[in-house]
Amino acid sequence: MAIYQNILLAADLIDSSNHVVDQAKYIAQVFNANVTAAHVIEPIPMYGYPWAVDIENPLKEEAENELAKIGEKLNIPKERQIVEFGSIKHQLLKVAEDHKNDLIITGSHGRHGWHRLLGSGANAVVNYANSDVLIVRCLKESQFKKYQRILLATEMTPQAKTLVKKAMEVAEQFQSRLQLIHVVEPITHFNYAEFIEFEEEYQEKSKVMFTEFAKELHIAESDLHVGMGPVKREILDTAKKLNTDLIIVGSHGQHGLNALLGSTASAVLHGAECDVLTIRCLE
Repeated sequence: MAIYQNILLAADLIDSSNHVVDQAKYIAQVFNANVTAAHVIEPIPMYGYPWAVDIENPLKEEAENELAKIGEKLNIPKERQIVEFGSIKHQLLKVAEDHKNDLIITGSHGRHGWHRLLGSGANAVVNYANSDVLIVRCLKESQFKKYQRILLATEMTPQAKTLVKKAMEVAEQFQSRLQLIHVVEPITHFNYAEFIEFEEEYQEKSKVMFTEFAKELHIAESDLHVGMGPVKREILDTAKKLNTDLIIVGSHGQHGLNALLGSTASAVLHGAECDVLTIRCLE
């Protein structure tokens, strides 16, 4: 059984979203999944103006027409082309729940993109969605990009093993190489020799532990990377060095979105030069 069977595309109806649509089509084909496309129109703040209500109907009609074009491209039936009014975060979560979507795809720019969602909607969509979330980096060209090199940021906890196993399944579906990174954050920022020596020893022990952790999951040592420094910097630098197509993080844990939704989230999700998949780690 495929990992993803029901995909929700949070559709932007702008030119820059063409790549996201093509990427969603590619992913749906890889997993042989059904796709639902949803577009949310936020309320227009025109209280006290009786004619404001008349604006909603043309907006909805225009959105439905544009969504129909996406539906034709992705072979989405009319009943799974959804236009809603209201809060983006609430409506997307509701649609995902109603349609039992196991993956939400959104672009990194635009109304449904990560620049928008990193406001109050980020916690709702990523932390409260009962599904994985893929943030697609919007490109000028519309052609999809294959995921050939995947980098997973992980810890070494029992929960992390579940994350790694799912990432391995994702990589297998895409027929891509999966590499892992574990970041050891500095215990101290002092430059004294004894502290530097301790940090180096701590990093070496972490490498040994990480190798043992990966060995249990049958992952080659050549696919492991241990960084020492700020998590955001190490993940992004390693991803760039490896020419990574997709970064995977868990939605909980030290390297997950609970931690990343601070300054690290802004760096990884905004700073990544590739797509980012957040995998929901169940408690």
